[in-house]
Order: sequence, then C-alpha cells, then structure tokens
Amino acid sequence: VERSPEHLLYRHFVDDAWQDVNAGEVAAWAARWQAAFRREGLQPGDRIAMCVRNGVSWVAIDMAALGMGLVVVPLYVDDNPDNVAWCAANAEARLLIVENSRIAAALAKVESPQQPLPPRVIVRPEASGTAATTATWLPQDGGTFTVAPVAPDALATICFTSGTAGRPKGVMLSHANILANVEQCRATNMARPDDLFLSILPLSHMFERTGGY
Repeated sequence: VERSPEHLLYRHFVDDAWQDVNAGEVAAWAARWQAAFRREGLQPGDRIAMCVRNGVSWVAIDMAALGMGLVVVPLYVDDNPDNVAWCAANAEARLLIVENSRIAAALAKVESPQQPLPPRVIVRPEASGTAATTATWLPQDGGTFTVAPVAPDALATICFTSGTAGRPKGVMLSHANILANVEQCRATNMARPDDLFLSILPLSHMFERTGGY
C-alpha cells in the first residue's frame, strides 16, 4: 500500500458490472474494520468468526484482523446453521460476521444456552433484524491501516475441516505457516506480477486463501 496505493489488486462483480479495487481502497476498508474491532475492545489473540462469501469485503476483514493480531475463523456460507454455530462456539469467537440476513436469522434459531453465539454483524443485509449491519457498525473513516508486530508462531487462523467423520476439527495455523506457503509461491515462480487469478474455491479454504489473494 505504501509503495503503490493505486495498484490494482482485485476486480469483482457488483451491481451487474465489473469494478476494479486498488490497494489503497482495500487498506481504507480494512482500516474501518480495525477501528470497529478496537471500539469493541478486541485484543490480540481474540477470535473473529467469518461466514462471508468471497469478495473484497472478505479480504478486508481478514487483513484487518490479522493486522491487529486477531485470530480469523473462516466458516462456509453453505454449511448448515447448526454446524456454523458449533464451530463459532468451539473456536470461542468473540464476534461473528455473516454474509446476509438469512444466515443471521437461521443462526438465531439454533442458538441456545448450551450453544451461545457471539454478537453478529451482517455484511449484506436484506431485511431488518436484531443483528448489526456494516452500514451502521463500521465507522465511515477508520484512519490508517496498521500492522502490529506478531511472533512467527502466533496463531493466525483456525480452519475447520469438513466434518464428514463427526464434528469438524479446528486446524490451528500460525502466521509462519501461511508465510511459508507464500514464500514457496515466490520461490517456485508459481505466481508472477502480471498474473490474473480467478477466485473459484471459497476463501474459507486455505488453498484459495493462500494462493488466491
């Protein structure tokens, strides 16, 4: 961002048209999420669960959280509500960010004293409800995007398995784990500056998350 804020990072399909997003715009969006996380009192090591579809908003939330030393728990939007709720509770998430009002309503139905859910924020609301929405929850100006120093072995993310053999298992990955993959992409010349990547897998899948953005 400091070197080339106008550099094109993403192109996504919004309102029936392709829109380009540069590095400075992604950083500004991530800064707004960081300001909201700080306002909510989130501290390094706290877990943020995210059940959101692929898009620039996913990247901005992930970058915001990782930059503050928070732990991101990505969940699949097409999973059943009970499983999403169980994973969020198992990871001890302090906040649950969801794609839309439908998912928020479905989660509210499965919430119980035995399986409580953290506060929810809806990225793309379709109807009014009790959960907060990004339109009111995010500050309009987040200031400057920041990156806090973290130890290489600090926990970065908890990624849950598919759960085909019982409940999903939370795989704990450090910042060094992810950086090792990124470094190998560079070392093998698998990714080049003029490449265009098409995002197909969910960003909650580590292959897409590491190689996709």
